[in-house]
Amino acid sequence: TGGVAIEVIEPVGGPSPWMDFVTARPAGGAHHLAFTFTAQDDSFDAAVRHLQANGGRWRKGMRGVEGAKSGSSPEFEFLTTLGLVIEVTKSGA
Repeated sequence: TGGVAIEVIEPVGGPSPWMDFVTARPAGGAHHLAFTFTAQDDSFDAAVRHLQANGGRWRKGMRGVEGAKSGSSPEFEFLTTLGLVIEVTKSGA
C-alpha cells in the first residue's frame, strides 16, 4: 500500500472535532483523509486552493500554506457532500 497510514482515533471526554463527528454520526464512519506533500512539492498550495474552490470549508490549519511554518495542517470540511474532512499536510514544513 506504500505510504498509507490508518489512524484510529476515539474521543475521550471534552469537546473536539472528533467528538462532534461521533455525536452527529452514531453509526460511525471515516472522519478524514489526509494527503501528504513533500516540502519540495510546488503543488501543495494549488491543492489547498483547489479544495477551497470546490466547496471545502476551510476549518483549521495553515502549516505549509504559502510557506507558513506553524499551526496545524489545513483541513477542509466536506461533510454535507462527501461525509468527511480532507486534510493536506506538508512534510518538512
